[in-house]
Formats: sequence, structure tokens, C-alpha cells
Amino acid sequence: MVPVRIPLLTALFVILVGSAGAQSPDRLLWDSFLDRPIREASIPEDEELGLLANLRNPDPAWVSAITVSEQVFSALADGRIPDESMSPERALPLRLALESALQDDGRLNAGRRYGRPERSGDRLTIPVRLSGSNGKEYGHIYMVRRDGVWLLEQWALDITRFIAVGEP
Repeated sequence: MVPVRIPLLTALFVILVGSAGAQSPDRLLWDSFLDRPIREASIPEDEELGLLANLRNPDPAWVSAITVSEQVFSALADGRIPDESMSPERALPLRLALESALQDDGRLNAGRRYGRPERSGDRLTIPVRLSGSNGKEYGHIYMVRRDGVWLLEQWALDITRFIAVGEP
């Protein structure tokens, strides 16, 4: 058998080119995040919430739904039920559930983050994360579009541990 001799420069070139293409999974994930268009890019909150709703450059299909969600949470933080933001067909059960959660003199005391909404025609699902001194809670808000306005239709989010009773 005749020994094969590879010139030193050729061997170094093969080694350097071969190792340059290998990247860690974290680096590949980061590079794919940077390569996405700005309209769609958001750093993942975590596996449960998914991509965050980009409120600086929102999708026109759901920007008003996020505005209504923010009105709902602001009303709850003030200790009132947001009747004006509820679908008339679902207002009574929603009101009863929210009154029960707020108790007598309660207010929602939690920060919130929205995941990227998923729209299907006149219905929209918004993933939500509440966080505060009592931990984190994940859930969804379901909205329906009536006469061009998004309204709260269903609520799948436990707010009970974020209720503060008494004066703010």
C-alpha cells in the first residue's frame, strides 16, 4: 500500500471549511430568528405562549382585537366588568365568571403579555400570559367580530390568584 500524502495547506483548508459549516442548535435558532421578516419576527416567550404579538408592527387583521383585550384587562385592573367589550350573546356568563373572580372589591393585579393571535374568519384566539407576585398563568381569550368590531366571546384564563382586594 502506498501512503497518500496530502499537502499541509490542503489538509488545513479541508479542516477549516468542514468545521465552519457546523453550528450549534442555539446558533441556528438565533440565525433563523434574525432571517425572518420584521413583520413576523418576535422572540419566543417560551414554548407555552409561543411568538409574542408584535405590538410595534401589528398585523392589521388583529390589531383592534389586541386593543379590545387591553381595554378588558384595564377595566379588570380598575375593578370593573368590561360590559362594552363583550359579545351580547355571551355577556351574561362572562359577567358572572368575571364578577366571581373579582369578588366584592377586587382588581386584577398582574402584568400581561399577548401571544400572536390566530385568526379564523370572524373569530380570533389570543394566547395570554399573566404574571405577578403569585407566579404566572397561561390561557386564551376568544374574540368574535361583529359589525367590524372585535368583542370578547369566551375566556379561558384563571385570574383568581391575581386579584387584589381593597384600595390600590
